[in-house]
Order: sequence, then C-alpha cells, then structure tokens
Amino acid sequence: MARQAWCPRCDELRSARAGSPCPACSSTLLRLPAGERRPTPAGWVAAALDGLRALLPAARTLAVGLAVVAVVAGAFAAGRVTRATPSAGPVTTSPTETTVDDSGPATRGDSVYGWPSREQNKLSLTLDRIQVRERNSTLTVKVSGLAADATVAGLRGVSITGKDGGQLLRGGPVEFAPSNDNGFSSQRQVDVLLPGPVEPLAAVAAVTVQGVWVTREISEEALGTVVHPGLRRLDESVQVEVPPPTCRGCSLEVRCTSCRTMQVAGTDYRRRNVVFLLTPKGPRSESILRFAPPQVVIVNAATDFQPTVSAGPDGTTAVRFDAAELAGDGSGGRYRFRVTVQSRIEREVAGPWRMSSPP
Repeated sequence: MARQAWCPRCDELRSARAGSPCPACSSTLLRLPAGERRPTPAGWVAAALDGLRALLPAARTLAVGLAVVAVVAGAFAAGRVTRATPSAGPVTTSPTETTVDDSGPATRGDSVYGWPSREQNKLSLTLDRIQVRERNSTLTVKVSGLAADATVAGLRGVSITGKDGGQLLRGGPVEFAPSNDNGFSSQRQVDVLLPGPVEPLAAVAAVTVQGVWVTREISEEALGTVVHPGLRRLDESVQVEVPPPTCRGCSLEVRCTSCRTMQVAGTDYRRRNVVFLLTPKGPRSESILRFAPPQVVIVNAATDFQPTVSAGPDGTTAVRFDAAELAGDGSGGRYRFRVTVQSRIEREVAGPWRMSSPP
C-alpha cells in the first residue's frame, strides 16, 4: 500500500511520507494512527448526505438528494477543496449589456434640460443632461423614489425623439444600457453611455425609458453551535493527531434568526466536518438563494472566514467547514458562530417614463 499522511490544513490524505510538506499548502504532513484511514471527501459527503436526507421532508428527499450529491460531490471530490471567494455578486438576469467606447469629453454638443416625468410604480425620472461625442452620447437622468439601499443597474428601452417622433439616436432605441449610479439617497443621478451620437441635439423633444433595473444587497443570518470537547485549532507547528472517527457527545445545531427567504433544512457533524443545508423558503425567485452560490461568511469571537459553498439548481445550498476554524472561542467545548448569507437581488421596475419639453 502506498504511503499516506494527513494534511491538517487541507484536511486531506496525501500520498507522501509523514513529516514532508503538503504539495498543496506546504503544511507539515502528519502520521496516520495504525489501521486508521480517513475516508475520501466523496465518501464523507455520501455519509453526511445519508444523515441529512433523514431530516428533510419525504417529498423533497429525492430532489434535494440528487441536487446536493451533484453539487457537493463536485466541490469536495478529488484534491484540495477550494473555498469561495468574495465577489461583487452573482450573475443576474438583467439584459445583455452593450459595451461602448467612451471617447472623452463632449465634442458635438452638451445640453442641460431638467424635464421631469410622471411617477410610475413609485419612481419618477428627470432628464438632466445629454452630452454628445463622435461615437457615443452620455445620458444623465435623476431617479427619485428609490429605497435607501437600492442602486440603479441600468435602463431598458431608451429612446430619444424629436417633435415629429423620429429617432435622434443613431442606431435607434437602446435595448439595455448599463448605468453609473452616483447617488446615495432617495434621488440618484444616473449616467448612461449610449452607443451612438444624438443628432441633431437641438431637436431633442423627449426621452423615453421603458424600465429601470434596480439592485439591492440583502443578507440573512443563522446562528450555530458546535459541541466538541477538546477541539483544538489547527496549528502547523504542532503535531496533532488525526481526529477520531466518532466523537461521543459532539453535536451541531444551526437555526435561523433572521431568515425571511431561506431555512435550515438539515445538519450533520462528523470528524470535525460541519455541514448544513439551506433551502429557499417560499418561491426560489424571491429567495436570497435564487442565485448560485450565494456568498456565505462564518463569524465568531475568534475569527471570520468563508466556508465551502455549493448550490443545486433548485436553490438547495450546502455549506461546509472544519470545526477547528472555530477553536479558541469555546467555553466548555461549545463553539458558537454566526452564518451570514449575502446576495444581490436585481429586478426591473416597469415604466414607461416620458421626459419631454414643457408645452
């Protein structure tokens, strides 16, 4: 049998001699106790899912099982598990953005308007300014009525017309234009780059917007407790023994504290591996789990870190981390932590808004 040693940082078996550096993270590999072999990540996931399935409603067992086996096994199978990294947010369903080249300052006209629209779906728009260049134009619109935590991602169906109703934007109406939101209050100044010059600028009589795409950052929280007497934080300089296959008296509890659109569907704790499942509560399209995967942060008094997160097509999300990350903040072997799930929800507020010259 090939030599094997355990990496305490990666929590993986390596085909190398104990005392040598881990090929993935350079931590010192540790000796396995005689006769002891850690299960493969895929094998552990299967065992954990067996326990979790028993906790899920019977009607969801098959669907959740298939989804989680696919996403979790893919994340935890061969090699070192890679943790999620922060991102600006998940991919949204907004229309495809049109990339245009900003050619610099206005060279073919710059006009200020101040033309308001009527309120539609609690939003009102005011045409502020149009700047025209050789290859493109910048449209500046003020948007009023937004929530304090919302930003404008873009405008849909932008058209610029003259008094006769003819299109003045070269290339015609723009299906979707990404915006630069410059405000932090209920009124935002939004700059939109349009892929063509407005000509003649002096003939502009109205600007119409069919929809406003609004983005909101949202978060929901759960609290967890790991009970594991004698749990120690991983330290590369200290030779720690491989965790025992079972831990009498060890347990994991995760419960929602501010969960409007998600719920904890099951938990499992084996060999220091903390695993819990989150599922949408209500329609997935309205859940914080609607985009896969969401950003998850684990926080306790000793540390904060990002666990491994995998999500299935139905929004079922598996979260996994090593309980040793929590060590150093335990009282009587109890380690409490907070789970913060963050996501970005983007939706379209339908218009239309017509901003036209006063009669």
